[in-house]
Amino acid sequence: MNFQQGIEIGKEKAKKHIKKKVGQAVKKLIIQILKKVLMKLVLLIVKAIMGAVAALVAVLGVPLAIILAIVIIIGGAMFILAPSLGLIDSDSPRTQQEVRSELETLITNSSTDPAYRPPFELVSSIDMMRIIQEDLEPWEVEFSPIVNTLSPDLTYEDFEDTYEIKTVTTTTREITRPISKSELYIEGAGTAQVIDSGTEQVTETITEVNTNVTEQKEKVTLLKTAHAWNRLETFEYKETALNNSFKLVEVKEVGNKKIEVYKRKTKEWVFDGKDFEYNYSKFDQILNELDLEESAIKLLVEALKENNVPLDGYMGNFFDAFIDGGMGMMVPQEYMKFYKAAEAKYKVGWNYLAAIHWVETKFSTIDIMVSSVGAIGHTQFMPCTFVGWAHPSCGGVGKGNIPDKELKDPAVIKKYGGYGVDANNDGKSDPWDLEDAIFSTAHYLSKSGFSSNVKKAIRNYNHSDKYVADVLHYAELFTSTQGEIPPVSSGTFTRPASGPITSDFGKRSGGMHYGVDIGKRANVVPIVAAADGTVSRSYYSSTYGEAVFIQHVIDGQKWETVYAHMVSGSRRVQVGEQVKKGQTIGIMGNTGESYGAHLHFEIHKNGGWNAQKSNAISPTKSGLIQW
Repeated sequence: MNFQQGIEIGKEKAKKHIKKKVGQAVKKLIIQILKKVLMKLVLLIVKAIMGAVAALVAVLGVPLAIILAIVIIIGGAMFILAPSLGLIDSDSPRTQQEVRSELETLITNSSTDPAYRPPFELVSSIDMMRIIQEDLEPWEVEFSPIVNTLSPDLTYEDFEDTYEIKTVTTTTREITRPISKSELYIEGAGTAQVIDSGTEQVTETITEVNTNVTEQKEKVTLLKTAHAWNRLETFEYKETALNNSFKLVEVKEVGNKKIEVYKRKTKEWVFDGKDFEYNYSKFDQILNELDLEESAIKLLVEALKENNVPLDGYMGNFFDAFIDGGMGMMVPQEYMKFYKAAEAKYKVGWNYLAAIHWVETKFSTIDIMVSSVGAIGHTQFMPCTFVGWAHPSCGGVGKGNIPDKELKDPAVIKKYGGYGVDANNDGKSDPWDLEDAIFSTAHYLSKSGFSSNVKKAIRNYNHSDKYVADVLHYAELFTSTQGEIPPVSSGTFTRPASGPITSDFGKRSGGMHYGVDIGKRANVVPIVAAADGTVSRSYYSSTYGEAVFIQHVIDGQKWETVYAHMVSGSRRVQVGEQVKKGQTIGIMGNTGESYGAHLHFEIHKNGGWNAQKSNAISPTKSGLIQW
């Protein structure tokens, strides 16, 4: 939230909060916050608060009570940056520990598997926004509806493991039988004579061992799907043969029988992979049901970020609030030629190449493109993968000890079976050259079976389910945003954004509409300068929202164009900056007096914009733009 937004939101919210007693309570609350929020964050926020307060006192003469209320509202960002803040004092009907304990118990009971429980920081941050927006006391918040909605849905599937049961029965019994008696007499040397002297009864012990082997099935219940607050995971299993030895599990004696039971598992159902995808439908359901204002959602986003609650892969109903202005999500146009050329050669979608480029090095914007494990270059190849694992120095994780000359030599790469490519035909296959890196990535994905199994090929690139999910997410995102920059036309002005015209210049029920509205039809829609010019305003307006004004001098005539309702934080030009026709200046949004994401675009002739908008002309009927 910027300075101007803070003021405007503060003014509106103050009307709702002024009737509350803000004197002593406000002082206590601010003291508690200042003590507990990280000092760095406090200093930044306090500066913004003090700036807003000073402006309101000097310009509007707002009473002190309203000023205090505005401090509370603007300082809402401070509240939610630390969900465990002690907002409940000694005069409250419930203690801080009681409230916290209740929430922790609800979260613990939400799932037997801790991995899928909603984070404490998530629930408490959402409830803090409810405290601010619904004018509640902290002890008045009912936690269970939020926790119940965010709780995971887990499904299980039954399988049967196979066992062999070997039963060894040892039977012992005594028998009596007659035997003959004989005597041996010795007469002289070397002579003998046997004399039969009759029979007698002899008792003997007989042992019989009988072995029997049977097959037995035992049910095992395994997790099949897990739909948590931010993801959906589907698990696959396969039956695997085992070579186990029998283990004695039971011994019992029944009469003259000793029974030994041995058991071994011969077939087992084991984990065979997981399909991971981001899914924020539960989270979106909460935001929809609470009907949070846009400012509250933006504060919530900042709270979750500060508390390290993962928001990776979010593309839900409130996407604009989660993308930091959206500019980082736009594929740099200068790289598209590399992605497209590699796609044509290796049949790997350009959007997947762009996604890997973003995930690995944020479109080559990180300072040092060498990872902690030794991956290098724009798309983070392990040296051994780039040159080939047959290289004598390769082993382990693939860092190797490869001289730079060999690393970039196409002949060496061919010899050792690597994936490095000399895309620009300069005699080197260079992971530090963007074109070579993109082509090398496409080459690797192609050889990894991209055409038949996209997920498997991406997993080969980086053996992580989250990595696969991230690349798939951004590939989808880039597909929805790329191509939304309108082509630069040869007319006086060029179309400022792609999308359908939803409201034209002229009279309408609410009064005169001095511009044209272009609707949003993609997740991220860039806005471009309609002509060369100089930025005359770049600010937040209570009506225009995030807005940019550009003055143009064309054939000696002075014009001014207006671009309104951009995504918060997406303005990329400042007052006095020179811009070119077709240059991206922001992202289509829904700020200010707007009831749906769109671009409100105005053209003013004869010197430019004025408060009465007397110089406004129709962008569509003037013939100045090829629509």
